[in-house]
Amino acid sequence: MSDKKLRIYQKKVVNVLTKMEEKGDFSTIIELPTGAGKTFTISEYLKSQALKRGSKVLWLTHRDFLLSQAENEFGSYKTIKVSSKCEDISSITLDTDIVFCSIFSINFERDAQNNIDNFIAWIREAQKEDKKLFIIVDEAHHVGADTYNDFFEEVFIRQKLVTNPIEKLRRARVCDDSCQNY
Repeated sequence: MSDKKLRIYQKKVVNVLTKMEEKGDFSTIIELPTGAGKTFTISEYLKSQALKRGSKVLWLTHRDFLLSQAENEFGSYKTIKVSSKCEDISSITLDTDIVFCSIFSINFERDAQNNIDNFIAWIREAQKEDKKLFIIVDEAHHVGADTYNDFFEEVFIRQKLVTNPIEKLRRARVCDDSCQNY
């Protein structure tokens, strides 16, 4: 467990995210300079708010090393890391709190139909009752790539799991280091 504490600007971001979620308007991009602690900030928000209420997190990225960086922030939670160097989606169980995925690996698993049912069941479970599924796209500037579009189209839209997350992200508000846009 880390002794890191949120800095003032990170606390502002967490507060804005909390207010956005309370209003039901929760599609945003967090924009902070390199090294300012975006991963730490969002992990602190998720731990203090979403995960405490039983919500689940799907953390997507295009590079494996970013998965490890994010996973390190969630020590006490049940996590699965799906990448070419780790587990596959068959390891996901309904009680998994956070699924960290390389977009390339999850697409490979999906295309190969490797136990995709476990993953779909986890997503459905994550949205039952008063729970929510939080989708985090690390380095969101990649979200327009075909790899992300294909994933959301095939997994979420065709399975009728959620409305198009890409469209929501395109309309997202930017929560920058001063949170002036909220």
